[in-house]
Amino acid sequence: NVRAFLSLFKSTRAIGRGDQIVRVGRSRKVLTVMLSGVACRYRITDNGRRQIFAFQYPGDFCDYCRYVMPQHDDAVAALTDCLVGVIPHEGFERIIERHPQISLAFWRNTVLEARIFEERVLNGTQRPAVERIATLLCEQILRLEAVGIVSDVVPLMQIDLADAAGLSVVHVNRTIQDLRELGAL
Repeated sequence: NVRAFLSLFKSTRAIGRGDQIVRVGRSRKVLTVMLSGVACRYRITDNGRRQIFAFQYPGDFCDYCRYVMPQHDDAVAALTDCLVGVIPHEGFERIIERHPQISLAFWRNTVLEARIFEERVLNGTQRPAVERIATLLCEQILRLEAVGIVSDVVPLMQIDLADAAGLSVVHVNRTIQDLRELGAL
C-alpha cells in the first residue's frame, strides 16, 4: 500500500520560507503533500490579521479539504523552507478504490484534524494565555514526534504562535517568559 501510494507522486517542488503553497481561490485538481518543512493553513481576517487554523508537517496534505470542497478560502504558506509533492486527484481516486484501507486512513486523519480544530476553538475562547501557548507548544511537540522529529526546538516563530492563539506577539513573548519561570520551558 505504501509503495502504491508513493507511486502517485507526479512531481515535487521546493517552496521558500514565507511563500505560498496553496493560494486562496485557486483550486487545482491535485493534492499537495508536505515532504519536509513546516507550513500553516490560515486566513486573513477583515482587519488584516492572519488567523492560523493548522500547522502542517511532513506527511500532511496541504489541500485535502479542497479535494472534498473545491471552493475553500484558506491559504497555505511555508513557515520554513519546504519540499512538497503533488498527486493528481484522479490518481488519488484510483488508489483509494484499489486500497480501501488508504481511504480509511484519510477518514481517520479527517477526524483527527477535526479534534485538533475543536481543541483550538476551546483554546482560543476559554483558556488564559499561559494555557493557550502551553497547549499549542505541546501539540506541536507531539505532531513533530509523530513524524519522527524529536527535538527540544519547535520550529515556529512567536508571531506564528500569536496568530494561532489569537494573541499579540508581545503577549506571547510575556507568556513564554512566564512558562520559562514556571520551569515548563
